[in-house]
Amino acid sequence: MRITLSDVAREAGVSVVTVSRVINGTYPDKVGAETRQKVLDTIERLNYKPNVMARGLLGGRTYLIGVAINNVADSFFGDILQGIHDAAAAADLGVLLGTRRLDVGKDESALRELQSRGVDGIIYYGTTRHPKTAIHLAREGLPLVQICNRHEGLEAPYVMVDHFKGAYMATKHLLGLGHRRIAHVGAYLGGDPQGVLRLNGYKKALEDNGTKIEERLIIPGDYTWESGYAAAQELLDRARDATAIFASSDFVAVGAMRALQEVGYHVPDDMAIVGFDDMPFSAWQDVPLTTIAQPKLEMGAAAVDSLVRLIDGQKAEHVMFEPRLVIRESCGAKVDTLA
Repeated sequence: MRITLSDVAREAGVSVVTVSRVINGTYPDKVGAETRQKVLDTIERLNYKPNVMARGLLGGRTYLIGVAINNVADSFFGDILQGIHDAAAAADLGVLLGTRRLDVGKDESALRELQSRGVDGIIYYGTTRHPKTAIHLAREGLPLVQICNRHEGLEAPYVMVDHFKGAYMATKHLLGLGHRRIAHVGAYLGGDPQGVLRLNGYKKALEDNGTKIEERLIIPGDYTWESGYAAAQELLDRARDATAIFASSDFVAVGAMRALQEVGYHVPDDMAIVGFDDMPFSAWQDVPLTTIAQPKLEMGAAAVDSLVRLIDGQKAEHVMFEPRLVIRESCGAKVDTLA
């Protein structure tokens, strides 16, 4: 037999409204500490599991959060979604996904769809510089947290890795190995925020080393292996003297490696490569990929924590995670001699 809210109220000797206030954390000044503890003890003794729909009706909330991401088939988001799921489950929240491709129109519709479902808040991954719908929803008061990116005009806390620093670390590592003509395949067209940060980190590392920034070595793309494949072909056409590539993602790096290998290049002897993201497949390439790691599980969990704070009417701070250089064979460094 399912235990109901009324059962808890009867056993605790209080009203249903009081039990609802304890469960939802509303009007804490109207429930004394002794009464609150009695209700909590009764809930535990009866093993009462709050019904999400009932909680929504009583407290004006759905206890659902929305996640607007790029593409659920993209394995980059797997760990992030796992972190979100685990943290949401711990907070007794359901998760609704709104997915779309890298398309502004679909970005807008995914957000509106989540809003129409009555979610209490949204974790938003966007790739446009000025996401109008996200900005509008945040201004309307819908709790919203940015993940992986921070967007111009969007007044909402963000949870992300330091993209600038990660790109700086990757480029500096290649410079430390003696490379001076380092190409960058980046996803910065259209103002993608993290792509711009990675491009700027790459440029800053070159500047700090006194190395000239050459536009011929900077090739626009996106985060896919197809982009890396095409970019490597273009690089060979325009700059055969390049000796290293800093790629905007591990997918891009692997695509570039494939194109180079097809024309007889050996990685890292003829071209050193560093990626970004530390995807699971990166360590299992024929030439294991040096990359910049993001703490994806932790980022997902932190985004839920920030969103819950906003939903509860509290302030949520920005969260910036440190990137980590993972040295493998594709850069040409001796792994056993470098930390």
